[in-house]
Amino acid sequence: MIFYCTCHFVFVERQQQYRDEKIIQALGERIRNERLARGLSQQELANLCNLELSQINRIELGKINTSVSHLFLIAEKLGVPPQELITFK
Repeated sequence: MIFYCTCHFVFVERQQQYRDEKIIQALGERIRNERLARGLSQQELANLCNLELSQINRIELGKINTSVSHLFLIAEKLGVPPQELITFK
């Protein structure tokens, strides 16, 4: 018995990623303000979160769109609810 496999390749156009620079920068600023209010350096926060210093720096500067997991982790280590970090006025 012989089996034939016909493969169909479907190319889907990659959707452009949504990136709101104002929100990303506002989040970074909020994290920075909360960190400073607690007297923590970026290195101390990075150590608490088990993240690289450069990661915390890029988040605070709004250079990267951090993950939800990291957002929750940072909020936990800062002792604030995550929604406090993403509520902008």
